[in-house]
Amino acid sequence: MSIKKRFLINYLILSLCTVSAFGNGGYANQDSVDEIQPAAQFEMIDLGNESPDLYSQLEAGRAKEAKQVRKDKRSQACCRNVKKVVAVAVSVALLGGLAVAVAAPYIWPVSECKFIYDPLTKICSIDNGDAIPYFPPGDPKRGMYVSLWTDEFTMPTEHKEYEFILGNDEKERRLLDFIVRHRIDALTLYNLGVIFDTQGLSEKLNTFIVKAKSLGVKEMVAVGSNKFAFETIDLFQKKYPARFDILLTEFEFWNLPMGQRDQGYKEFVELLKYMKSLGIKNVVTKRDLKVAAYFGFLNRLVNTTATDIAKTVIENTDRIYQHCYGTGEANSKHDPAEAYFDCSGKMAFWLPMKQQMGRGVQNPQIVPLFSAEGKAFHSINALPTEYYVGDWMRDHTNLDVFENTTREVIKGYNDPNLLTGFHYYEYMYLDYFLSRAGNVTQPK
Repeated sequence: MSIKKRFLINYLILSLCTVSAFGNGGYANQDSVDEIQPAAQFEMIDLGNESPDLYSQLEAGRAKEAKQVRKDKRSQACCRNVKKVVAVAVSVALLGGLAVAVAAPYIWPVSECKFIYDPLTKICSIDNGDAIPYFPPGDPKRGMYVSLWTDEFTMPTEHKEYEFILGNDEKERRLLDFIVRHRIDALTLYNLGVIFDTQGLSEKLNTFIVKAKSLGVKEMVAVGSNKFAFETIDLFQKKYPARFDILLTEFEFWNLPMGQRDQGYKEFVELLKYMKSLGIKNVVTKRDLKVAAYFGFLNRLVNTTATDIAKTVIENTDRIYQHCYGTGEANSKHDPAEAYFDCSGKMAFWLPMKQQMGRGVQNPQIVPLFSAEGKAFHSINALPTEYYVGDWMRDHTNLDVFENTTREVIKGYNDPNLLTGFHYYEYMYLDYFLSRAGNVTQPK
């Protein structure tokens, strides 16, 4: 049974119980009302030889008194009925409010629901009737990368369902359905350059972002690797109502040839500062977009220490995505334990430096990033044996299991509360392996 149906049934049961409880008396019962009614008893008086006029006057007085008694009874009865109605109305309203509060995570503002909106339950749902999870304000807990325009030259032949997603109704719908079913509340969009350079795609990107936001996605992260990329993102923000929330640089200076890495790092820091200086605004909040950095390794430079890198990056970012892929070697386990073991050495620089600098958990946020690449499907640029936790995810059914398992692993190295959520690379690998699992993460 869908969440919408369960919510409606519970609401009706609460209402019926309330009406039943108060329908047998309300605030005052019949006996208590009767006790305060004046008695209308008339004794026969023998007037003897009294004047008929006096008798008539006495009869008239008695009739008037009886009429007043009947009027008082009607008034009391009316008052009692009004109290019953008010009692039921107030109680139903209170219990209804409680039911609404309990169901708050699934209640959508009607203006934001772009799919099927039920005005009675105020629930937004997709075509199959499952309620769309409405995430209350706060930091995203589960995000993923997605390329909306991966082309035929970079997509393996047998996985064409993941290329050219943008503007393809069927492929977009599959992606949006994945977002709902797996409770994805942050999307990191890369390969934006080709979208901005292709006529008509910017408008389609605007439409897609609006749809994704209507499904509960809290954050749209725009990826770029140079100044021109972020200038283009700024132009998009100014032209279209859809909104990005974070700017993320992916300039992998640590993968440059050894003699170029230190210079590459300097350019990386300049890019972070430039992103801040642009002052790109969120069109809704009117605040500057947050600046984030993707990181692989801190210890691959010749003339700059990992400690110095950590300090500088912390000073210039609002969020750091630290990849926790694991070794990816043929004899590795490709599981959460191995993935975070590889990551723990990097966290040993970020977390102590934040503490040394007097920074809180949110300044900047540290987000662990895991790759869902597996043996049967991984990047065509990787070695045949270079894959990560995709197969483990397939064998262990869903993202909840992966995250619960990983939290236990993290406890062996760091306080999980010092990290912010989970992020995944990327949609096509997640969808491929989780669709082959025994179950999927259902909306809660």
